[in-house]
Amino acid sequence: MDEYAEATKKDQNAVPLPLRVPMGDMIADYASDVHQILGKNMDGPTDFNNLDIDRGDLTRIIRSTGEDPNAFGVIHKAQSTVIADGLDRFPADSYRKEGPELRAWIKQSSAVLGHLDGVRGGIIYDLGQAQKDANG
Repeated sequence: MDEYAEATKKDQNAVPLPLRVPMGDMIADYASDVHQILGKNMDGPTDFNNLDIDRGDLTRIIRSTGEDPNAFGVIHKAQSTVIADGLDRFPADSYRKEGPELRAWIKQSSAVLGHLDGVRGGIIYDLGQAQKDANG
């Protein structure tokens, strides 16, 4: 990750084509950690697997990996699963009255999905620009 985090600072396509799906699978395997990194303001390692990766570095790696739609789909599905599992842990009463824990979970999850939407939007925009440039 560190190697690609550094490389993506200069080239947003740094993750090689043959590694994008395996990289997407790896990112999905650490879904709870990724959720925490993208969804919280953190100083230090994650609670789950003790990962210590900068949010910007992770976002750039997801951006490069996400150029493969299958890899991006795996990452997005893993985050959707983490969000759903988190929501499932709240009792029904939590949804009838406002509670700080549920609000915090929704805020964190919204930040994660916002990051992923931003990444995907950037990919789509860049592909459109490349197509426009190719057509002159």
